[in-house]
Amino acid sequence: MIDVLIISLYLIAVMYAGFAFSGSNRTEKDYFLANRSMHWSFVGISIMVTAFSTLNFVSVTAEVYSFGLYVLLSIPMFFIVYYPVSRYFIPFYRKLDVTSAYEYLEVRFDRRTRTAAAVMFLVWKIIWMAVSLYAAGAALSALSGIPLPLVIVIAGVTALAYTVNGGIRAVIVTDMMQFFVLFTGIAAILAAAYFRYDGGFAEIFELAGSKGSLSPFSPFDPSILSPSMDVRISVWSTFLGVAVAFMARYGVDQVVVQRYFTARSEKDVRKGFLLNACAAVLIILMIAMFGIFVKAHAVSNGLNLPPLKAMASLINSMPRGIPGILSAGLLAAMMSSIDSGINSCSTSFFKDIYPVINPSGSAFTVKKGKIVSLVIGNFSIIAAFPVGQLGTIFETVNKVINGMGAPLLALFIAGMTSKKITADAAVKGFIAGTAASIFIISFVDGISLHYYAVINFVSTFALIHFFGYKSLKCLWR
Repeated sequence: MIDVLIISLYLIAVMYAGFAFSGSNRTEKDYFLANRSMHWSFVGISIMVTAFSTLNFVSVTAEVYSFGLYVLLSIPMFFIVYYPVSRYFIPFYRKLDVTSAYEYLEVRFDRRTRTAAAVMFLVWKIIWMAVSLYAAGAALSALSGIPLPLVIVIAGVTALAYTVNGGIRAVIVTDMMQFFVLFTGIAAILAAAYFRYDGGFAEIFELAGSKGSLSPFSPFDPSILSPSMDVRISVWSTFLGVAVAFMARYGVDQVVVQRYFTARSEKDVRKGFLLNACAAVLIILMIAMFGIFVKAHAVSNGLNLPPLKAMASLINSMPRGIPGILSAGLLAAMMSSIDSGINSCSTSFFKDIYPVINPSGSAFTVKKGKIVSLVIGNFSIIAAFPVGQLGTIFETVNKVINGMGAPLLALFIAGMTSKKITADAAVKGFIAGTAASIFIISFVDGISLHYYAVINFVSTFALIHFFGYKSLKCLWR
């Protein structure tokens, strides 16, 4: 009963906070940019929880439980990408004074390129929201026994309701609430699990390590130093693949970039971005520790269960109240991604696609923004149901979610670094690169998960320059 009460109170609090900002949305700038008035701390935490969702919680836990601590190899990349993002992308966008990141593509190339990128973004983010909903649903269903479809609908509709009414200001403020709920949930479960073992961390690490959950550090796995592309996760694949994935996330993803536009100044965006990196590393370390605790629990009780069932076994063995706190945290992680995705997709649709569909249409109204947000949110909920057929959540994140952001990054980098690329070459190369990326994700197996983003980026970048080269040859003739 207390677990249900905790979850109910959390949902009521989030809904109240979301609806509280409904009256402050009078213009497009209010609804999509919070009138550029958000404090850097809110922006930074919003970036972090926007990019981080329940699918990260579930995928990292399952990865540590099944394979070990290989996921920790990606942690330095949060700070490595800080330089290019803060040095180039953030000042670049702030100077443009835009609402959508893809407005730049029309200035640099033409309307076709901007529209193509926006359509690609919408598809990418709807898949991302669907996977996030499925991950949250799978975890909460395993914990509560409630059927997966019902969990997806309840969680999705709740996030949709306050997002549609509150706009970006409600999204960012609730993101701050959700970060603390997520942090509290993970901290509570870690503390409760720790005090079960008289031997403390030494006993926990010994139990988990006996089944390989401390690899590649204990015992050391030399394969992580191998440059071979068929090693599942290595230092090289992590450095290259996560670099591309993070650059796409923080450089060209409207869901994140829109936060840059809501801050008061460029300096505030930089401070917020650094806060995002620190908060993300803290949460990932905590989730990795949770994965170790799940493994230790399974080993000490002689359980041979798949990750989600092992996680549910640990959580359901906790004192009353702890499962409720963690369930609220999982809901918070999911909602922080869904609300951001819905609002940003609505922004991109209105700014980048709607003028093409209806060039003589009337100006933006908050009512129209709410209707589009409602449609996108419902479509994402429906798309969540078949996600389980895509493979494990960790593989889906790295192959599909991270891999599909790479063509957008290639298009932006090509436009920013070469003045010779024409609009025709950009749109042809981008469409061809996107098609090639879908083919690679669907049919190429046997390579490191992180290399999908790299291959998709290189393929799209090369195709853009290939069509650019052909255009130049035609001009020379």
